[in-house]
Amino acid sequence: MAFSAAVKIQTFISEDWILFPFTNDRNYTLHFKGDHRSFTSSDNASFRTKQYLSFNYTSADGKFTFNGDEDTGTTELRKTNNRTGASSIVKGKASPSTITHEVTYRDEKRIQIKCVCDSSNPLVSVAPAINYTFNITLFMDGRVELEGNHDAFPCYEVYARANNGAWKPIYQFTETTIDKLAPPVDEFIYKIERLF
Repeated sequence: MAFSAAVKIQTFISEDWILFPFTNDRNYTLHFKGDHRSFTSSDNASFRTKQYLSFNYTSADGKFTFNGDEDTGTTELRKTNNRTGASSIVKGKASPSTITHEVTYRDEKRIQIKCVCDSSNPLVSVAPAINYTFNITLFMDGRVELEGNHDAFPCYEVYARANNGAWKPIYQFTETTIDKLAPPVDEFIYKIERLF
């Protein structure tokens, strides 16, 4: 049986604005714009990082083909002068090259992709990075397996679908506190779901 499948990994900040606590400058208060949303599989949802993997399996030759794409969201910093109350906003975008994927195993029954994110805030050099390492395995019988680890901030969501159908939630994690961006990674996961 031939089929196609896709997996989407996104990180996002649920709040509208979040206080940045990692600063020693007492003259200013820093807030970062969040994504102001909850879990959604919408392709138009705001994100901090996004990874999209697409797969095709052809039964005639028993082979998987694969393609991957990565992106980062726009970072927005509001800097408020604590004495005057005046605010300014600066925007930046981290390089998508901080998010990678590689095929680590492939045979006629499955393909495994290692996805790594080490994406730092482009506006503050001392900010800890968003980190995850996920191994995603797609089996020819329609199962998808997710194994790995990630920081406890921000929110994480992983969706999968077969044959351009509806997205199915594979994993959703609600962020804790921003200090959980700092090493080491806090959450270890293993999930397996059937797409068809």
